Parts: sequence; structure tokens; C-alpha cells
Amino acid sequence: MFDWSQEIILGASILSWFIIGAGLAQTAVYLLQLIIAAYALSKRPPVARSALLWHRYGDVAPPIALLVPAYNEEVNVVESVHSMLALEYPNFEVIVINDGSK
Repeated sequence: MFDWSQEIILGASILSWFIIGAGLAQTAVYLLQLIIAAYALSKRPPVARSALLWHRYGDVAPPIALLVPAYNEEVNVVESVHSMLALEYPNFEVIVINDGSK
């Protein structure tokens, strides 16, 4: 009588090593792509602020409202509002909401 258990173990072992090898090869390709992208970005000149998307297409950007909740935030609300006002978006408003702070 022929014992199939050794062949099944051998087949599973070969399959597992193939899967591990394919995963390592895929990781090596991703690492190579990351290195190539880092090199390409290091050689690229910096993008000017005027070339940003919203400066170029600002007339078609929809207006937005930024809601800033400020419940008991007397310490941080000024910094938060200054950060919101520093956004580079063509048409927005900042609405600070205070709902019964102490």
C-alpha cells in the first residue's frame, strides 16, 4: 500500500516555500520602487506655491464652511482659529461654535 502522507507533506512544503518566495519577491519590487521614487523626488525642483491646485483652479473650487467646536476651549481656541484661517483655500469661512462653555 502506497503512503500519500509524505507526498502531501512535500507538496505543501513546496507550495509554502513558493508563497514565501513570491512574497519576498513582491516586497523586493516594492522596495526598489520606493528607492526609485525617492531618487526621482530628490532630483525634482520644489513646487512653487502659485502652482498649487487651488491657486490654479480656485475659481471652480466650491466654497466651504469649517465648523470649529469650542466647548471649554478658552486655552486653545485662538490657536485653532488661526490655524483654520491659515488654510490655502480660495473661498472658505470659519464658524466657531461655543455651546455653553463654563
